[in-house]
Amino acid sequence: MRNSFVFYRSFNEAMAELSESDQLTLYRAIVGYGLDGQEASFDSSYLRMAWKLIKPQLDANWRRYENGCKGGAPVGSRNNPSGRRGNQPRTNQELTKNKRNDNDNDNDNVNVDNKESTIVPKKDELSLPAKSSMKQKQEAMLKHKAEFKEELSKFVGLYSSEMLNDFFSYWTEPNRSHTKMLFETKQTWDTSRRLSRWEKNNYKYEKGGKV
Repeated sequence: MRNSFVFYRSFNEAMAELSESDQLTLYRAIVGYGLDGQEASFDSSYLRMAWKLIKPQLDANWRRYENGCKGGAPVGSRNNPSGRRGNQPRTNQELTKNKRNDNDNDNDNVNVDNKESTIVPKKDELSLPAKSSMKQKQEAMLKHKAEFKEELSKFVGLYSSEMLNDFFSYWTEPNRSHTKMLFETKQTWDTSRRLSRWEKNNYKYEKGGKV
């Protein structure tokens, strides 16, 4: 567990073409792994590919963190099994035993860390296109539309079929490129609350009744 971590521009580029909901999922995964080392799993293949671009850099940062800050690795970590803290002097026995190896190990750690800090996996190596094609975005929108319709089916009986159909038709209106629907452009969305508000605004009074 640590209090901060580095968020790189390459992370933002890896998720630039994802939907807002997928971006939020990936942001949370990055924060959870970057601060607490929480492993992430995803159902979406796009999220899994983006995570493969991001995770190696987070792993490199974790290794640098475990190597210690200002003079030594955290006590009891895999890089400091002897239990010494920070710049605490070594005992005579340790100095005698490790005199020849200390400098070599220190140099190796520095070189490895510097090398790892610059390694960024190439997108083509992971078969992740720099930008999703228009066709892929349109296919994703159709998938989300079917999922939205399935979600509305859970409210059959609570609301009339006519109202649910009107609600579905209105909020699934696509943009000009047919890559995103109206409800996907909202920063917040709760279907149950939206339906309740829709009924109140549009179906509270019968036709011909007083408004």
